[in-house]
Amino acid sequence: MRCILKPYLLTALLLALASQTVADALYELNVEIEKVSASQGHILFALYAVDEAASWSDSPMQKHAVAVTEAVDGRLDYTIKALSAGTYAIRLFQDVNDNQRLDMAENGFPLEAFAFSGVSSGVGIPRIEQATFNVPLAEARLILSLKHPPKEKKKGKNP
Repeated sequence: MRCILKPYLLTALLLALASQTVADALYELNVEIEKVSASQGHILFALYAVDEAASWSDSPMQKHAVAVTEAVDGRLDYTIKALSAGTYAIRLFQDVNDNQRLDMAENGFPLEAFAFSGVSSGVGIPRIEQATFNVPLAEARLILSLKHPPKEKKKGKNP
């Protein structure tokens, strides 16, 4: 009886190990950042793991800085490695003066370009659940387009 069960036990063990390997699979997230305008500074971004209670005030699970000098034709490509399958959100900004913070005007509007993952068609900061995406991605890459602050209006009379 023992000899008959050994092949079945071995098969069961191999199947269990194989399913564990699939569950623990790690993925790469290819991020393309569009509308990079300045040739100095860094793109600073934060990656958040999102669950029901997540918010932007939580600590990000990863932070990344990419030199803007790596941008080609206003586009910057970056790969985040070793991500587990799950739900995530990204927020980023172009730190032109390399002071490690998003500079804000007195009225609270950003002075540096910024972006969020997900749908951000409205004005203001989207809720984190509006900025989510799933890993692995259905598409080849996640594309984020920087929103630039309006250029300062020229002083003087209107034409």
